[in-house]
Amino acid sequence: MFSQGVSPAVWQQPFPAAPADGTAPAFAAYHPIIISADHCLARRTTDEHADRRWYPFVFASTQCAKLPVRDSDLCETCKSREAKAGPWSVDGWHGRMTDAALPAKSHLAGSDWFHVKPVWTNKAKPQTAKQRSPRHKAAPWNHTDMAHVIDEDVTRDMYRAIEDNVISIQLLRDGVCMLMVQPTGSHHISWSLPGSATRTVAATRKELADLIYHLLVHPDTEVFPLYKESEAVRMRRLLTENGIAF
Repeated sequence: MFSQGVSPAVWQQPFPAAPADGTAPAFAAYHPIIISADHCLARRTTDEHADRRWYPFVFASTQCAKLPVRDSDLCETCKSREAKAGPWSVDGWHGRMTDAALPAKSHLAGSDWFHVKPVWTNKAKPQTAKQRSPRHKAAPWNHTDMAHVIDEDVTRDMYRAIEDNVISIQLLRDGVCMLMVQPTGSHHISWSLPGSATRTVAATRKELADLIYHLLVHPDTEVFPLYKESEAVRMRRLLTENGIAF
């Protein structure tokens, strides 16, 4: 059922309870009932969505909470994942919320794999200390990680890195410059659509991440980085502007 004006995050539920006879819950109980018409229609999952009462684990799904890009029902990240759909992975492509069937090898409840491989134990496997922690602290991103994004490695999610606070605003500015084959070190990024006189400033980490994902799809977008001058360069420029030889 479609709904408007409601965030997909509202529909995330705990794992369904097993029936009184101890049999497995119906696979439909692992998926949202309501679909947001305002958000990206991709199915998503995370390690936190793994029901450990199955062996191997079976995953519940949720709808992507990001907004779709223009002329698509998917966000930039999920469009890239769909284009590179391959073997099962938590961060991979799991189809659309509106699809009648899940990808065959998906570990989400209800897939072809689900009906053949996992065994219902009705007893959750104990979590490790790392899994019991609120969230494992991700390693800080560096230019190598950014290069993976530019190479369209869909396992690198800048939005998740921003949420985990492991990616700096300067690295995101550098990512824009790397993508446009311009020097890194810019302190200000603005951009405009081809033929447009209007420039938009990408001032926050999310705006810079949005711009990078946009550039991967629309490389003809014009980007205008600004760079801080060193003291030596600034003095040389001032002397030249005032007609003083050096």
